[in-house]
Amino acid sequence: ENPRNHAKCPHCQHSFQSIDFLSAQQQLENHLKACGENPRNHANCPHCQHSFQSNDFLSAQQKLENHLQVCNARKVTVAQPPISNGQVFKMFHGTEADRAARIEVEGFRPSVSGMLGPGVYMSRDFSKASHYGPVVFELHVNVGRVKRIDAQGHPMQTTWHTHGYDTAW
Repeated sequence: ENPRNHAKCPHCQHSFQSIDFLSAQQQLENHLKACGENPRNHANCPHCQHSFQSNDFLSAQQKLENHLQVCNARKVTVAQPPISNGQVFKMFHGTEADRAARIEVEGFRPSVSGMLGPGVYMSRDFSKASHYGPVVFELHVNVGRVKRIDAQGHPMQTTWHTHGYDTAW
């Protein structure tokens, strides 16, 4: 009873034993790609909640990516005209892993509130951005027309965007 000749799926507890041409570990690796209990073999559409499961040909993630191209429930974002009158800065946005995955699928969505009103919050300081979560996006941002908010209670602290500004800091 050599332990190297046995393997067990951690998800469904199915056991494998070495055979002449395939080790127990190789059998387990093949099994994990399609195990119905393996969370990596499942994905859900964030828009319509349709569920996808891996098969021999496509991973659940590949199926989800294909579905996202045609999902009727996805939110369509209207492209804003590019801002061309500002400087481009390297900036950072920190967030949690689950939110980062959603950003990669859906893009950034402005918050409805915050210290400077609604918007997508970023920092030029990596360390500051990393305080908001373990995943930090590095972005090149054309800041456009900037309003400097230099004091708490500034008269335009949350309304700067209604006065023709693209960015506030």
